[in-house]
Amino acid sequence: MSQDFSVDYENDRFTEHSIVYMTMNPMEVVTSSIAKYICWMEHEYRKKSTLNMKTTPRDEWYFMRISWLYQLVQVFEIPLTKISEWMDKYAEIINEPLIGKESVKHFLRSFNLHEKGQLQPVS
Repeated sequence: MSQDFSVDYENDRFTEHSIVYMTMNPMEVVTSSIAKYICWMEHEYRKKSTLNMKTTPRDEWYFMRISWLYQLVQVFEIPLTKISEWMDKYAEIINEPLIGKESVKHFLRSFNLHEKGQLQPVS
């Protein structure tokens, strides 16, 4: 919310005008932010510098983040379909080839494996 003032010359005072900006639903903000983070995470996981890492540290890095995201998604009760939609939107906006349908699929597979307690590398 923003405030603006004007002079009311007739009554010799300032008049306050509150401007309310319509923004996204707070849950949409949280969901879009999580999706943006996942896009970054998928990008980092797939880029060449991490591909040269040994499998174990690279996967530990990824699955630690999946674990954190899993907890956030559960607490906020965010449907994975909403996260996928935002990931698609974000990938389209930034025109990033490493983020796309494959990244969404990879994230969803990894997330589901975490949910089942099967923390093993996913290619």
